[in-house]
Amino acid sequence: MDAELVSELAEAWADPAVQGLERPVSLEQFSGESQAAACFLAVRLGRCLLAGAKPSELKSQRLPVPVALAAAARLAALAPEWTEAARRLGDDWDNATDQFEADNFCCNLLEARMGAWAATSAIEQVREALEPTDETPASAELLTLDKALDAVYERLGEFDNVLYEQKELLSVVIDLPFLDNWRDVLNVEKMEIVPWWFDGTLEAAAQAVWDKAIATMPGPEDWEKVQRALGKRGEPVPVTCRIANRTISAWPKESLPKQSTMVSLAAAGRSTTRPTVLYWRSPDQQYEARLEFSPTERESTEDMFRLEFANRKGLPPAELSEQPVRLAGVEAQIAISEESAAALFSQDAVDQADEDLTLTVGKDDVVWQPAGRSFLEEPRSSET
Repeated sequence: MDAELVSELAEAWADPAVQGLERPVSLEQFSGESQAAACFLAVRLGRCLLAGAKPSELKSQRLPVPVALAAAARLAALAPEWTEAARRLGDDWDNATDQFEADNFCCNLLEARMGAWAATSAIEQVREALEPTDETPASAELLTLDKALDAVYERLGEFDNVLYEQKELLSVVIDLPFLDNWRDVLNVEKMEIVPWWFDGTLEAAAQAVWDKAIATMPGPEDWEKVQRALGKRGEPVPVTCRIANRTISAWPKESLPKQSTMVSLAAAGRSTTRPTVLYWRSPDQQYEARLEFSPTERESTEDMFRLEFANRKGLPPAELSEQPVRLAGVEAQIAISEESAAALFSQDAVDQADEDLTLTVGKDDVVWQPAGRSFLEEPRSSET
């Protein structure tokens, strides 16, 4: 089992707020702090149980009854907040400042639902231990826990319904490492029954969105109208493409002139023609890539595209040194110097590639998204 899960569980057991709950108290006496600590512990224990932890790996395989009750009280309080967040997902998505923030809205909701799944697994284990037998009637503890769980499941049911209605938006996570990471940690492949966010529902929703987009894609006449609307500006607009079962935003290859002279940052001031600049940003919004060129005929045999990298301060990021990078599927490597970080691409190879100007960086082919401007061009908030 994942060692990090066991470590997090040990820290949760050590919380003084949990230790104080190891004696019977009434449900009304639980403080907000004790509820939060109990729920945190229930989530950590539940994850270990779902991942198939062995008794020898855990301090305890079962929550004390007061801890289970406090955790249930916390879940019942949080579920309506999650439900409202799920209802707002469309608006939050539309108002997100960038793709990274939009993706986070989806990941946070699924993270909350998976936490509730883990916590209820740990609480249900307590309930099973309290089940009456032929010789012992139902205890007061069991009746209290049943009542608490009924409230949890009623509110989680509403959360599930609203969350499921947003599955098309939530499907963006299939292009992130989010779900695959949790599948690995929890050994989902070995589970007989899996929740809907792991059973292929999100993948099917993503495919449905893609099929709908293809079916409603504008024809040549529509694109002519768009081009006329752009007028003399002629600024490129990102397109969506499907590469290796992933939906990726990219700059259209038509952004590149058939013959062009690449312009580095140092040479940009000497260009007699206004250069065109394309930007991409990393998913964590910490780095950007810049491709700058002038639409003039080449005066030399130089036929390399220079893709430059910078951090939010405009400096070359040394941590990206020697990282593999692919532009339109053409591979290169980032080279770092004191003044710049750049990767060089054969212009002929990029021209002949079948892809639009997709950009992936690193051994895991992390997709970078097109951006309309540099970090340095963004307005800075005034300091008070």
